[in-house]
Amino acid sequence: ASTCTKHLPGLVGFEALRVLEFKDCESLHEYDMNGIDKLFQLKYLSFRGTKLSKLPRGVVRLYGLETFDLRNTYIEELPTGINQLVKLQHLLTAYFSSGNTKIPDGIGNLRNLQVISGFNITNSSLCAVGELGNLTSLKDLHLQLEGRGCQEYKRHEEMLLSSLCKLGICKLQSFWIFSPDSTPIEFLDSWSPLPYNLQMFRMTTSYFLPKRPKWIVPALSSLAYLNINLIKATQGDLRVLGELPALLYLNITFSTVQKERLSVQGVVFPCLKEFDLISYSASAVYLTFEEGAMPKLKKLELPLFVSVAEAHGFYLGLGHLPCLRDAQEDLPKAGLLQVPLYGRRQIAIPIIPGYLSTTERRKDIITPTMRRTTLTRKRASCQGTVIS
Repeated sequence: ASTCTKHLPGLVGFEALRVLEFKDCESLHEYDMNGIDKLFQLKYLSFRGTKLSKLPRGVVRLYGLETFDLRNTYIEELPTGINQLVKLQHLLTAYFSSGNTKIPDGIGNLRNLQVISGFNITNSSLCAVGELGNLTSLKDLHLQLEGRGCQEYKRHEEMLLSSLCKLGICKLQSFWIFSPDSTPIEFLDSWSPLPYNLQMFRMTTSYFLPKRPKWIVPALSSLAYLNINLIKATQGDLRVLGELPALLYLNITFSTVQKERLSVQGVVFPCLKEFDLISYSASAVYLTFEEGAMPKLKKLELPLFVSVAEAHGFYLGLGHLPCLRDAQEDLPKAGLLQVPLYGRRQIAIPIIPGYLSTTERRKDIITPTMRRTTLTRKRASCQGTVIS
């Protein structure tokens, strides 16, 4: 609101201040920032959601600062002296999930950094991208990569890979790579040695990897969260992923039509609690579950292609998932065209006894227009349901 800073006192005289939060103060550009460099004890500073495009000059002299939050602002370049803030532990710059901010040259001096978010690799200098590898205390890394695979950005990819290879043998626990386009990230297949401390890997992009990265193997004993795009989900991928000992959440988005049936077999996914298998565009797959698989699974999301499911008698094997409480079946638009689901015509889809179907609107946009069926375990038995 425009009155956000109207009655706010000046910063001069608040030398003992440790936390300064301007979150969502859109009129901050009207506020006098003189004296911010005198806040010698300041440890936390947030301009999040303020729409600032330029930082006050005095922030580079906040030598005790540990957290600097610039998320959801328009700041694309940090001042040169930012690399003097050697006590920084959290440097956050993402604009929602994306980011255009350049990595500052000299970032390698900030050896205490534990969390970085929102920096744009292709907007940054090669030197700055390479310096990421010097941040041996880094635990969480969220970056944006774009360029659609243009040759001029190949060196950026190489430098990023080199930095990841260094960070992977240090303390890196979380890596999230975001791309607003279909920029290839196949170079990540060469990540070596194995990032043994990695707990989360997430890719948010319309690019699909041609195969599972070879470093995603059961030896990653800490990996708990995996979000990955694959052109094709294979039986071999399910087998390898099923042997990840600490995996709690798995999201696989695939982009091709797979006529063969996939099956989760044997005693696999021992700790998995949530599994999302997402179809992109007109892709299709049919997945079933055998006894012993995913013994702790509580939440499940699957695509249901009526024409494919009908050929298998609508059998999924959900009865083999003893802890399942919430099963959501997506009916992709491409599948709906093959059955009479429009107007007043309806189709009955058999559901395993013990599950009742309702419909709800998707809250996130991952794939094109979809109808969702949510199956929730009930005490009463239900042999089927009708989807309008």
